[in-house]
Amino acid sequence: MKTIATVITTILALAAGSLHAETRTWTDAESGKTIDGELISIDGEQATLKRSDGKTFTVDISRFIEADQVYIKENGIPAEPSEDSEESAAMDGTENDVTLTGLHLCCGGCEKGIDKALAEMEDIEYAVSRSSDSINITSSKSSAIQDAVDAIAAAGYYGKSNFAEIAIEEVKGTSTEKTDSADISSLHICCGACERAIEETLTAVEGVASVAIDKQARTATVTGDFTTADTVSALQTAGFHPSL
Repeated sequence: MKTIATVITTILALAAGSLHAETRTWTDAESGKTIDGELISIDGEQATLKRSDGKTFTVDISRFIEADQVYIKENGIPAEPSEDSEESAAMDGTENDVTLTGLHLCCGGCEKGIDKALAEMEDIEYAVSRSSDSINITSSKSSAIQDAVDAIAAAGYYGKSNFAEIAIEEVKGTSTEKTDSADISSLHICCGACERAIEETLTAVEGVASVAIDKQARTATVTGDFTTADTVSALQTAGFHPSL
């Protein structure tokens, strides 16, 4: 089961005299999914909500139905971000609550790719945050979270888990021996920005001479004098999960 919220990127401190919180049901304009929560604040084109369990999320305002957007514009107040919020959130992982950070989420297409990867997943709730390149996944079943993480990796995304026992598996077939060419597959490439990010990432790897990307096939052919271990490491740092 999915929520419309994207995972919190800031823990907010409210100014004195802020809006009195009102719990209401919020509706996703595209899917019709709903979530109950209080409007805490707004930050540009995002709103921050707090669920009844106390967890706070940021949401793209444009994802709501018109009535919800009007309510936000009339009642929202500016957010005051906490400098150490991301570090604090990263320390909270458990077998039932895992956050992956550092994913490549440059556009709405990247976010939709996550939605597609998790569309058939049961027993999970998740929240994607493009502003922090992360996804939070919760479930009463740790195995369901691992399945979701595996699906995200298979879709070509990489993120660092804040819970060591649930994480993306290492890429098979990597080597520290030099090679003159390698075919890298299973990359997430939904737009030109994704393609450019992959090309720039691989070109920066020591020994790489050329990179040829096939967007439709989700592949990159690399030539030069390099190691596949270095190419995989660079791609994962950039938020992509490849296969060799």
